[in-house]
Amino acid sequence: MAALSAVYANDGETVPVSYTFTPLGPDQDGVQWFEQTAPAPANALAAKRVSVQIKRAVPGKQQNGVARLTIRMWYPVMETLSTSDSGITPPPTVAYQLYAEVRYVIPERSTEQERKNLRQLLVNFGVSGSIIDVLNKLQPLY
Repeated sequence: MAALSAVYANDGETVPVSYTFTPLGPDQDGVQWFEQTAPAPANALAAKRVSVQIKRAVPGKQQNGVARLTIRMWYPVMETLSTSDSGITPPPTVAYQLYAEVRYVIPERSTEQERKNLRQLLVNFGVSGSIIDVLNKLQPLY
């Protein structure tokens, strides 16, 4: 098995910012975690995080023979409260957090090309004009 390496992704800013997500390792449930290391977050609470989990079909234990892949991203938004009465600015805190989850249910008998097509179709669907408006502007499709 190959060693995990950092994952790089750009955001949607006018001048895109490239983020580096460094692997932290799996947790007790086998979920692989990645955490933003560049650009360096203001503090640990501000780091964006990604989790990747795959559950493969276990022969004799699962009737449907499917693998389940779940990718989740947490995007915390920080705020700095006004200065205290003593004039000291407190450290930033999490104001709210955006969250996304993509779940694939893949029959084990599917081909690599079929899985590639599904992934690419989902990526391309996500960058179509209507879907961009749904997400960016929270506009319904009707």
